[in-house]
Amino acid sequence: MSELDAYIAQLNQHPDLAALIAPLVSLIEQQAQRIAQLETQLDQLRAQVNQNSQNSHKPPSSEGYRKAPALPKTKTGPKGGQPGHRGNTLTMIEHPDTLDEQRPEHCLGCGAPLIDLDAEAVERRQVFDLPQPRLIVREYRRPVCVCPGCGHRNQAAFPASVTAPVQYGVGVSTLSTLLHNDYNVPLDKVSQFFSDVFGYRLNGATVLSASHRSYQALAESEHRIREALRQASVVHVDETGLRCAGRLHWVHVASTGALTHYFVHAKRGKEALTSSASVLPDYTGRLVHDCWSSYFRFTGAGHSLCGAHLIRELRAQAEQGAPWAAAMIVLLLEAYTETQQHGVVASGQYRQMKQRYFGLLRAGLKWHPPPAAQRRRGRKKRGKARSLIWRLIRHHKAVWAFALYADVPFTNNQAERDLRMVKGKQKVNGGFGTVYGAEVFARIRGFCSTARKQGKHVFKELSRALQEPDYVLIQPAT
Repeated sequence: MSELDAYIAQLNQHPDLAALIAPLVSLIEQQAQRIAQLETQLDQLRAQVNQNSQNSHKPPSSEGYRKAPALPKTKTGPKGGQPGHRGNTLTMIEHPDTLDEQRPEHCLGCGAPLIDLDAEAVERRQVFDLPQPRLIVREYRRPVCVCPGCGHRNQAAFPASVTAPVQYGVGVSTLSTLLHNDYNVPLDKVSQFFSDVFGYRLNGATVLSASHRSYQALAESEHRIREALRQASVVHVDETGLRCAGRLHWVHVASTGALTHYFVHAKRGKEALTSSASVLPDYTGRLVHDCWSSYFRFTGAGHSLCGAHLIRELRAQAEQGAPWAAAMIVLLLEAYTETQQHGVVASGQYRQMKQRYFGLLRAGLKWHPPPAAQRRRGRKKRGKARSLIWRLIRHHKAVWAFALYADVPFTNNQAERDLRMVKGKQKVNGGFGTVYGAEVFARIRGFCSTARKQGKHVFKELSRALQEPDYVLIQPAT
């Protein structure tokens, strides 16, 4: 019995006094309820104010220079390049483009002539530099010859790519396409770049035309990338919003360490993920994602949840005083460290970790009791903490997939890195005026990312795609 209840019981022994003080008791009870509500709101606001990239889905860029890595980095040795590291230091080439050789004419000691003597040794030094940038103008001439017999006018054909009296070549188209789509340079800045460097100012229509031709030329390469992803054992997936034609659309990515595929859709969930542009229909490998519910619709695939996302949510609960959440972070990082050292967690150790895992979740359910009865109809709200706990229970196999399979990583960083540039594109260019423009960007960016991951020369590959009708980036599997 609380002090207030005991006090009320004493008052009831004196009916006149109880009737007099009853309004005050009612007011105290109302104030106590109001104080409890305000304390709950204060806790929620305090948690919201304290959100950062370590305990929420806020991007690291929002923290300026204070951002920290999502996972603790293990110290592997002294700073700098480690043994076996493949460096990028300049090395001399056998056949330089130009040669500057100067022989001494007179001895600096006695002044004797040296011009006819054979050199005892040659010291070499090489300088790598850019030539003076300029556009090379190639003129095509096709003389007209009249047949003396029949009078027919004869002329050799121009190359198929030469369709106008004056035009830009494939090199200009390739560079402008890369600058605008892969490096996120706005149209006017691409024009300014060509004016400053080459002395010719491209207009925006020329840059867009080159991008559209690249989009058409890369259709088969995109199809091959998508098919290769469907055969991959592990695929990372994610999505992010993008402004197109004044409305919110979504850019979806599916990627591996060697492949990248993007597509744009008006929807985020089932309709987009089951469309013909998606990799996921009929995919039977393992999907790594951030627990977006639509991904679990694909029951033919295995699933793995991003550990970095889970740790951020757990850290938010730990900062509010939940001991089970702090212990869960320690457990997951312990398993992560084990996989870093041995590839997978040994079966005996895995069983022990899973027992600790479910024990902590049971403790979490006790620590966060169900919310009070709600008057509104429909599904009752669980709150963030209990929702997280039930998610960890329901998808425990996906949470621990990284510990059982050596090819499944702990995080979904691969997809997040591949998707991060979309936000950069939107910040620099402000979105897209048409959905078609976004689709052009997505296909070109996926091609460039895949070529780069496979160690290919991006400029050369895109230039080939613009010149060779049957070009594909990835050859079919034999």
